[in-house]
Amino acid sequence: FSLTSPIFESVNNFEESRASGLILSYGLGLSVSGKTLTIRAETYCVTSVVKSGFKNLVVQRKLSTSSTWSDYYDYGDLYNDTYAALLTTNLAVSSGYQYRVTCKHYAKKSLLVTENISHVSNIVTV
Repeated sequence: FSLTSPIFESVNNFEESRASGLILSYGLGLSVSGKTLTIRAETYCVTSVVKSGFKNLVVQRKLSTSSTWSDYYDYGDLYNDTYAALLTTNLAVSSGYQYRVTCKHYAKKSLLVTENISHVSNIVTV
């Protein structure tokens, strides 16, 4: 993936980051090859952040005829003890569904200073 790839949504979060000033940019994306999803997530923060990552990272799926998403695989919370978090992982899936991934990008500077930004990826069909 690259940050300019259409399947990877990257946001320079200048407006939202003014609230606490911790998360500078973030991205979340899916691609598919056969019956394997590749999940890519990134959270970049100011260097004073001591923990960053992804809260409640969940792959969801639905039938193309449905309007309701259901949780398919829950990665839970994934953190690094630094100001940047990068994740690339693969997941075997079933065909006949549309998939997306959701999470909250997370940054922690201290016990009382944190930031969370909700994000939903692009949708892929398997």
